[in-house]
Amino acid sequence: MSIAGLSLHASLDAFGKLLGSAALPCALFSLGASLVGRAATAGMREVAPVVGLKLVVHPLVV
Repeated sequence: MSIAGLSLHASLDAFGKLLGSAALPCALFSLGASLVGRAATAGMREVAPVVGLKLVVHPLVV
């Protein structure tokens, strides 16, 4: 649309901005809701190597 020089109607643009602004809080809420009732140590065997790579190896590579 940008190449063609077209723009969205103001109401559609406002709705898109509102929807985009709500995406992150909704994602965080759903992530938290999915973790309710799980032990804090559940899945540590799978998560620990990924966290180690992310916190140690990735910064060294960058």
